Amino acid sequence: MARSDSRRGSSLVETIVALVILAGSLLLVTALLNRSNRYQQRSESLLDAAALADKVMAEVRVWARTPANYSSNWGAWNGRLVEDVDYPDLQALVEVKATNQKIYSPDNPTELAFPQPREMVDGSVTVRIQAARDVTSPVGRIVIWTLIAPPTPNTTAGSPYVVVTGSSAGPLAVGATGSYTAEAFDGANRKLPPCCFEWRVRSGTGSATGQSNPPRDGRSYTISHDQSRENSTTGVTEAAFGDVSVEADARIMGKIYTGSLGVTLAPPPPTP
Repeated sequence: MARSDSRRGSSLVETIVALVILAGSLLLVTALLNRSNRYQQRSESLLDAAALADKVMAEVRVWARTPANYSSNWGAWNGRLVEDVDYPDLQALVEVKATNQKIYSPDNPTELAFPQPREMVDGSVTVRIQAARDVTSPVGRIVIWTLIAPPTPNTTAGSPYVVVTGSSAGPLAVGATGSYTAEAFDGANRKLPPCCFEWRVRSGTGSATGQSNPPRDGRSYTISHDQSRENSTTGVTEAAFGDVSVEADARIMGKIYTGSLGVTLAPPPPTP
């Protein structure tokens, strides 16, 4: 009788132990399933964040294809928080490097004579996009960045051209200095990103002195109405008044395009 009670007690203990093990196993499986679900949800959230970041980056690239947009200060995008109906629980933050990356001419004996390397053309713009449920938190955040190069000029609608403008109104007085700038446009009349221009002043009926050491980016130029000549009629030395042409060359897609602006040099004031 005692042996039977002992067996019953052992069976009860074994049953309780088995139930505890089973309950522990069920709890472990449940915890693993919950963790797996969390990982799956996090993975899906990261995939959605990556998709949103790629979508916003594509929108930025399309916007930057217009030269006028690319040449702007990118204020329309820098610091912009984007929300999309396709990803209602996510947001994307766009950051643009304030100063464009520059491309400079190589170091060679000619360039080394100048204190600063010559800026050939504005280079790529750095764009960084963060996408997450909360972009202020580093948890669950996707970050992508890229360099967006200047748009390709449109040459199918016509030839690119260069426009030279001057800050001086009316004829340039004797001894005065005139300032000039240049801009390049493609065949569709879209402004191109800033180019590096080569300048010169071409004499006509008058003669002027061009800037001997223009800025290294080549985007501005000055001339001085300070030359003189002998009047063939009176034999008197006087200012070389008349007309000159200020010209700027730009290399666009391997070809040289020239813009010019006619400038009138005023005659000397009459002597009393």
